[in-house]
Amino acid sequence: IARYSGRSGAIKLHKEYKGECYLCGGTCDWNDKEERDGTVVVGKLYPSVEHIIPVSKGGTHTWDNVRLAHHYCNAIKNDKELFEANGQMLLLI
Repeated sequence: IARYSGRSGAIKLHKEYKGECYLCGGTCDWNDKEERDGTVVVGKLYPSVEHIIPVSKGGTHTWDNVRLAHHYCNAIKNDKELFEANGQMLLLI
């Protein structure tokens, strides 16, 4: 199984999933960022690479374990795992 890599991986995921956040279904926005004192600060809607099974729990950096997610949604999920029930994705907190 091939490994994904950094920003090019996020770009590929954005194309593959048509910009849709895996966690909430909203649209990711590459423009949700600003520069502050020479540092780029991303906003809630900025795309990020989400690990379905967190790396801290044995997940891998491979295409079958990554999806596109908003920066904010991914931060909220953190290292928790999702599960599906009644057609909805649920997060155990």
